[in-house]
Amino acid sequence: MKRIFSTLIGSQSSKFRNLSSNLAVLVGRLGNYLDPMRKSVVLQNFMKI
Repeated sequence: MKRIFSTLIGSQSSKFRNLSSNLAVLVGRLGNYLDPMRKSVVLQNFMKI
């Protein structure tokens, strides 16, 4: 049972890694489109948290 669970987690994590990398690329492209002013404001809000 434990082995099945670990393999399931492994496959899910690899999928998640691909998804997160795709998401990072998407966010990067979005950042390029957005004006730098708004980007800096968002960045400052992230720094506050």
